[in-house]
Amino acid sequence: MSGWGTIFNTTRAMLQHHAERLAQLQETIASGARLRRASDDPADTFRLLGLRNESHSLQTYGDNLTRVSDSLNITSSLLLKMSETLTRVRELVTQGVSGTYSAVNRKSIGDEINSLLEQLVSLANTKEVLYLVNRPGNVPSHTDAAGWIDKAIDGVSPHAERVCVRGDTDFSLTRHFDRWAERVDFIFGMDAHPALITRAEALEEACWERLERKPKYETLTDQQRQRLQSNEKERIVRERGYLNLELNYEDVAEFSYRPGKCDREYRVVVVRKNISRMKGELTLLDEIRYYLLHHHPHRPERSRSGSMRQRAL
Repeated sequence: MSGWGTIFNTTRAMLQHHAERLAQLQETIASGARLRRASDDPADTFRLLGLRNESHSLQTYGDNLTRVSDSLNITSSLLLKMSETLTRVRELVTQGVSGTYSAVNRKSIGDEINSLLEQLVSLANTKEVLYLVNRPGNVPSHTDAAGWIDKAIDGVSPHAERVCVRGDTDFSLTRHFDRWAERVDFIFGMDAHPALITRAEALEEACWERLERKPKYETLTDQQRQRLQSNEKERIVRERGYLNLELNYEDVAEFSYRPGKCDREYRVVVVRKNISRMKGELTLLDEIRYYLLHHHPHRPERSRSGSMRQRAL
């Protein structure tokens, strides 16, 4: 009897295996995908994941190449415009030095030349990126940033009397401040760590000034159209009693601070925000938050004309 039982169990197991295999084949046909889960084929799944990562990398490279191509096209267009402007300036200078023009005509020529020079300055200040660095998504943005900042400074400094480097907290690399301070201005965000917060809280109230921000845009008629639609997001937040943060006002102050990796002090600009935490129409409490910036104004000698050009990175 045990022999028949063994045959029955073996046959039943084989039928179940074939039924599962048939179900997998039907699912594959229906979905059009051979690998639906990692257990279907671990080796092929591993290779597929590698190909997917390579595909994402190639897509990133392609996007960066597109950005570089666009940037080069813009740069080429700007250089062409600058060349045309300089050609026009040369023509006007040639006309002006001839003896056939009166003082009134020369004044007109001078006004046009000044306008063209302003146009050149505007073209030179076009804010295009200097470098695009491709790196994996899990690498911090500040990795090797100092080397690229140095390279950007070296590339721009010969063509501008004043250079300003800006960056958020990730680029506030204090070990390089003393070296950068000899060459450029810089404005870097800073993490609000306890030591700086303590310094900010210790400032006397007379040290703070109300911060009045410039409007995002100004109308030519000094008039603004009435908003026809209410702020729906704010209305929903109030009606449903969600936590809402409303800025009441901002104050600004400054103090000197020497980072641990620096040999000199630097100016720290701190913004103190008064924020109300609200639920519905009920104000829970007023909260104070601090935002800090390292600011170093490097001031080279002015040019003979007294002008001061600046290029921001």
